[in-house]
Amino acid sequence: MTGLDGLRGVAAFAVLGYHLHILVFEASRGTAFLAVDFFFMLSGYVMARTYEARWESPSPAAYFMTSRLQRLWPTMAVGGAIGAVAAFIQLPVSDVLPMLLNLLLIPWFVGILAFPLNVPAWSILFELAANLAHVFVLRRLRMRSLVAIAALAGLVFVVGGRSQGLDVGSRPDNFLLGLPRVLMSYTIGIILWRSWRDKPAITGSPSFAFLAMPLIFGTSLVIPNASWIANLLFITIVCPMIMAGGLRFPAASRWSPVLSVAGAMSFPLYAVHVPAMVLVKYLGGHWTLSLATAIATAALFPSVRRAISAAMTRRRPIEAVA
Repeated sequence: MTGLDGLRGVAAFAVLGYHLHILVFEASRGTAFLAVDFFFMLSGYVMARTYEARWESPSPAAYFMTSRLQRLWPTMAVGGAIGAVAAFIQLPVSDVLPMLLNLLLIPWFVGILAFPLNVPAWSILFELAANLAHVFVLRRLRMRSLVAIAALAGLVFVVGGRSQGLDVGSRPDNFLLGLPRVLMSYTIGIILWRSWRDKPAITGSPSFAFLAMPLIFGTSLVIPNASWIANLLFITIVCPMIMAGGLRFPAASRWSPVLSVAGAMSFPLYAVHVPAMVLVKYLGGHWTLSLATAIATAALFPSVRRAISAAMTRRRPIEAVA
């Protein structure tokens, strides 16, 4: 799975680049937002691979969502807290207080963003919804039913989002379209796991896997305005090929430690990069400082989390004796 870890890092940096462009030029450009759909597909694959066999008994299924929240929410809350500091710098306190609902992964539908404190939080909310559907419904379905769900979700996603190039889910006016968006890619991920079992049946080399997103997203900056059809083809054809290449990456490669670090950084980077960059901008920092701050925060976060977990583990025996 080292290759998939590395691809998670590539996707996270692609999303960072997309938001950095918006921060610097105050306008969206390119198609790197599609890295989010790769995340959804990868999540479906990994969740099916790791947990479906365990969910055969009731207890693991019941506790799964709690463990997902424990893994995802603290990091997102840190990102939201940084976003709150940035918001307090720019806005009246009365405007910011309702936005604090974002810290609980609750959207705020007044304004241009559903999660103004931390824009990417919309995707985490919908990924948790997909996890919930997976543990209680999708895991019980046969392949034919999963294909039908992916197709139906894709149809709703395309019909509702084609006028916006399929970049939907982050704003109040297209927020609900985030649900079919995640459901399509996440379900495809489940289908790929059940079909491949880590032995992909389609073309996709490791080189292609690691070059595809940077090249495609980079080209879209030079040749913008890709059609929704091209974006849909990226999700449904290119993303599975990228995953196939990632699965073929040799575990003993000299690049494996680098890819493992990239994978460990990917979620913290995704969770904190927007609020960290916005805060630095509001404090008068150059965009290069914004970028460096986002990467440094994400790089430090896994170490801080491990230190906190170790401290809590050391305290438990004392608490038990008391």
